[in-house]
Amino acid sequence: MTKRVCIVSQRNYPGDARLSNQVLAFQNAGWEVEFVGTRPANKPAYSFEENVRCYRLPSLERMRASKIRYVFEYVSFLLPAMFFLIYLHLKRHYAVIFITNLPDPLVLAGLFPKLMGAKLLFDLREVTPEMLEDRFGYGPDHPLMKISVWLEQFAIRFVDQALSTNDQMRNAVLSRGADPNKVGIMLNLGWVPIWKSGPQLPDPNDKHEPFRLVMHGTILKRYGLEYLFEAMKLVVEKVPDVELEIIGKGEIVPTLQQQVKELGLEKTITFPGFMWYTELVPRLRRAHAGIIFLLNNVETRVSHTHKMYEYFSLGVPIIASRTEAVAAFVPENCIYFVESENVENVANAILDLYEHPEKCYNLAKTALDWYTDNCSSEVQQAAFMSNVDKALGLRPHAFNGAQGLSVARS
Repeated sequence: MTKRVCIVSQRNYPGDARLSNQVLAFQNAGWEVEFVGTRPANKPAYSFEENVRCYRLPSLERMRASKIRYVFEYVSFLLPAMFFLIYLHLKRHYAVIFITNLPDPLVLAGLFPKLMGAKLLFDLREVTPEMLEDRFGYGPDHPLMKISVWLEQFAIRFVDQALSTNDQMRNAVLSRGADPNKVGIMLNLGWVPIWKSGPQLPDPNDKHEPFRLVMHGTILKRYGLEYLFEAMKLVVEKVPDVELEIIGKGEIVPTLQQQVKELGLEKTITFPGFMWYTELVPRLRRAHAGIIFLLNNVETRVSHTHKMYEYFSLGVPIIASRTEAVAAFVPENCIYFVESENVENVANAILDLYEHPEKCYNLAKTALDWYTDNCSSEVQQAAFMSNVDKALGLRPHAFNGAQGLSVARS
């Protein structure tokens, strides 16, 4: 009998690398995969893509806006998804409903299938209380914070198995009352076919003309890029032939461009905009180092950035802010860690890699080897399926369901 899963996510598919990795894990294990998500303007209500039946529901476009806007966005998808899943489950008879947050109450879309015997698996890819504290400054006693904690814990109790993205995130939800036996880990990395072309390690004898740095992804205020720009000002004084590309989109890009202009760095720091993978990957490969810049705050203390794993897999050495979650997991010899608000420290790290190309090679090679053993897409697919089996009652414990979860740094 065909094993069938329905994924419910307030996102689009294809287009989300973590979801692609999870879909591939299901398919490699012989599952038939269907997807219920949002409908962008350029997509049909139904299509069959990457061997996945995709149903797309009209809802408000997700934007980083007011708190009221967030609520309406979430409700505009939750209610249609809940009723549509009643129809789909009666027609398709799913064994598993796999739901991703945000929002946490989206687990309620699986209510009818759950009553009919389907198992619910919940991907807790973001932690709402930490997000609210970071973006809106709420303390633990704020009513909305208490509500978010209650909704998070309700969602975990409601489902058969939940996933977090690392130890720190798992510990955060456990500290608020979650059952340790119900929360597993799948690291926050995805699978994009073009990655499979293989890594391209830097040349240890490269003379760096020019020295290229790259940062990609959604561009957010909480990254604190003003510190990185100040560091680049110091670097340019010693190495005029240096370039930093910030690839991606975000509402603060015009503000950042103005800051770059005021620093006189328009020729050094550029914003080429959003790129699809086919264009993005060659740009990443030609960089001498990838930059991951984050301010230390309550949200970054419990998260790993997806781009970190992309740099690892491509053989691009990394200069990254030292955040609690990353520093506790990744060995020191895999990343050149910096203190994000220490401008001189950041500038010295860039200059060090410029002056010592062999360090670029050693960083990238060590990181690639560690990533392959502990964090690759294949390893995390195994971790994911161990949690699926846990939801189905096929194994008693899934926290360490694959090599590389909660590994000691070495």
